[in-house]
Amino acid sequence: MKRKYWFGLAGALALGVVVLAIVARADSYTFLGSLATVDNTTENSPALAVGGFSLPRGVFLISHGTLTETNALRINIQVSLDGSNFITAATWWPARTNAGSVNFSPNYAAQTIWLRAQAVTTNAVQVGANYLY
Repeated sequence: MKRKYWFGLAGALALGVVVLAIVARADSYTFLGSLATVDNTTENSPALAVGGFSLPRGVFLISHGTLTETNALRINIQVSLDGSNFITAATWWPARTNAGSVNFSPNYAAQTIWLRAQAVTTNAVQVGANYLY
């Protein structure tokens, strides 16, 4: 049995609109210019925000002994992408000096992810880099 698939003019137009929308979405960001000379140095591009993330909600049970003043203790809740370079996402300070325990539910701010390019050369090299997204 021979099958015929008819797209029709309306289907062809719809497909064309989808393809144009995808092509129009393509964008780029120039990191290191158009063949800039980098001579025996390290050149960093400007940073570009490429997205973000939010941390999962959770509760920290914080217990502490008697404090001489409320600013004698601070708990920084930190996150890392590589396990060694951390940023502080939330901070807790005690409300009173008495020993005790408290539940801390941080309100995390959304964290931005930044991207940059770095060219490292040992002599004069012309280089350009564009990020396509």
